[in-house]
Amino acid sequence: MKRFVRMGIDVGGTHAKAVAIDNATHEIIGKSSVKTTHDHLNGVAAGVVQSFQNCLQENQISPDDVVFVAHSTTQATNALIEGDVAKVGVIGMSKGGLEGFLAKRQTRLNDIDLGNKKKIEIVNAFLPVKHLNVDRVAETISNLEKEKAEVLVSSMAFGVDNGEPERVVYEAASCKAIPTTMASDITKLYGLTDIGTPIVKQHNGINEITLYYDLPLFFYFIIGLTFIGWLILFIMFIRSRIHS
Repeated sequence: MKRFVRMGIDVGGTHAKAVAIDNATHEIIGKSSVKTTHDHLNGVAAGVVQSFQNCLQENQISPDDVVFVAHSTTQATNALIEGDVAKVGVIGMSKGGLEGFLAKRQTRLNDIDLGNKKKIEIVNAFLPVKHLNVDRVAETISNLEKEKAEVLVSSMAFGVDNGEPERVVYEAASCKAIPTTMASDITKLYGLTDIGTPIVKQHNGINEITLYYDLPLFFYFIIGLTFIGWLILFIMFIRSRIHS
């Protein structure tokens, strides 16, 4: 009878380990470990593939028997800690007017400091939606490539409501085989614009990363105006009560 196998892969700071489990009995039927491939062209992902293939070969497991594969999120955590990250190109987009003025500033991100003299380098570009066409998008992507951007993020103001402009950039970058994503796919929330410095801590073998999101300046401006407006109304109310 054909057996079914579940695979789990954990990427640690020094080793990538794979474990194979019989899907029916939950018995461990194979293990394998390789050094974490920080210096490989494909980064730590190469270790995931190597440990998976070794586990199959060393334990006579057919790839056709594997019905489930999972790897731990420490892959992303370790990539951040080791600085094993690509240079990111951010293409901001919006309509015109006040929205365009604010969006252009908010989508222009600074490099993100990872600590230990390592950082995520970011280069920025901005496209008004009224100028959004295939040629203009291709030109913008080429300019970011010249600045050594290796991956792209397209971010449209209020893209959660209308992600079509982001998709135009996504498809153009995909045609050039550039890894890319859309901001509206990453989060369905509004206002996550300026990202502060991540804090990376490690204790008891556990890595913790905290990201702080800074509110845009216009948010404080609106809060201030609202407070002043309520204060004026309160003063007017008190004066009317005194005179009455």
